[in-house]
Amino acid sequence: KSTKFSISTLPTKDPISVLLEYVVEKNFKLPALVYAILSVLLVLVLIRTAIRYFVRSGKPAPLNAYFVFYLTAWAILPLVFVYITFFALGAERYMGRYFAFCFPPLPILLVLAIEQAVESLNVARPWLRFSLSRHYLRYALLYALAICAVFALPRTYAGAISVKEPYRDIARSIVKLVEGTTGASFAVYEASHTTHPMLDFYMKRMSTRVRLIGTIGVDKDGRDPLAGVDAVMSGKDYLVIAFTHKQPKHFPLMMRQLSKEYDLVASQLLRSGRGYMMWTKRAADQAR
Repeated sequence: KSTKFSISTLPTKDPISVLLEYVVEKNFKLPALVYAILSVLLVLVLIRTAIRYFVRSGKPAPLNAYFVFYLTAWAILPLVFVYITFFALGAERYMGRYFAFCFPPLPILLVLAIEQAVESLNVARPWLRFSLSRHYLRYALLYALAICAVFALPRTYAGAISVKEPYRDIARSIVKLVEGTTGASFAVYEASHTTHPMLDFYMKRMSTRVRLIGTIGVDKDGRDPLAGVDAVMSGKDYLVIAFTHKQPKHFPLMMRQLSKEYDLVASQLLRSGRGYMMWTKRAADQAR
C-alpha cells in the first residue's frame, strides 16, 4: 500500500517512525518493549566502541572500529535524506519497498545488541559460576542463527503465504468488459482509502482508451464516498468499481449508498474479495 500526499510543513513521519513502520515492522514482529530494549543495547554498543577505540586508545582506530557506526548510518541516514527531500519537495510518499535498502544492516545490529546483553549479564557471574560471554562466544554461530530465526521467521512465513493483490488480472478483466461491450458506456473507479489509483499502471499497458476516472470510497471527515460519481454517471450506462487492495466490506458507507441509489448488474469478486462490481443507476433515480 502506498501513501502519498502534499504537505505544507514538516513531513508527517520522522526518520525513526519510517524505520520502525516500513523497515523493522516489515521484517520483525516484536513487542514495543523489545524494540526499546534492543535500541538501548545498540546505543551501549556504540558508546562502548567509541570509548574503546576513539577515547581511551592512544593510536589511530582500526578500520573495523567504524563497522558498527557504518551499519547504523546505513540503516538511518537514508531515511534522514528522504525526510529532508520530502520537506524540500513539499510532498511525501511511503511504501515498504522504497526503504528495503535500509534492512540489510539490521540483522547484524540485532546480533550485536544481543551480544551486548550477554556482556551486560556477566554481572551475574558470581551466582552462575560460569561466564555467559565465554559460553556465548563458544557457540556464537549457533546463537546468531537461532536469534535471527526467532526474530525473522514469523514475518518470513507471513510473507511466504501472503497472496499478492491481483491488480493485473482485475485490470485485464475490466478492459475486456469495456472494450468487449458495444453500445454501452462505462465509468470506471477504484475503491481506495487514498487518492492515488493503482490500476491505471496496468490499464495503460493493456488499452489505449480504458482508464480510471479516479478513486472513491473515502468515508471519513464527513466526505461523500461517492463524491462526483453522479455527475459522471449522467452520461454513462454503467458504473464499474474495482476492489484491488481492500474488499467491499472495508467501504461500508459507500456500499450502503450504492445499494440505495444503484442496482447491481454483476459482481466479479474472487474469494479474497478482490475484483470488480458493475452497477447501473436505479431507474427511479434517473427519472428524477
